[in-house]
Amino acid sequence: CFVCVQEMGVPLQVRARMQINILVDPYTGSNIPLYKNLPERVFLPAMWFTQSVDIDDKLSSTVKTALIAKTAGWGVLFALAAVGLVLLVIGLVISLRHGWAQNMVRSSVPKISQ
Repeated sequence: CFVCVQEMGVPLQVRARMQINILVDPYTGSNIPLYKNLPERVFLPAMWFTQSVDIDDKLSSTVKTALIAKTAGWGVLFALAAVGLVLLVIGLVISLRHGWAQNMVRSSVPKISQ
């Protein structure tokens, strides 16, 4: 079992559990009461252990910074797109109001009469 940051795939907690079992056959001649009344072959737990790992504070702050940077990156993208759109509209308004650049160049050149 592990807890993971979905956006980045970084595990925050990891838990591993393992159990080792022993296969025991019924044995009527045994002096151990546990083995005398077994109806059939059965698995009995012999040992088990748990291993767990948690993310440390340094890596946790790095993950938080990366998530904030992702959100801030989208904000910067939309802000720059908005600035570009505003500049495009301003450029179009200036061009339409004063005429296109070719017309301005032609009208500013004095005509030579022959």
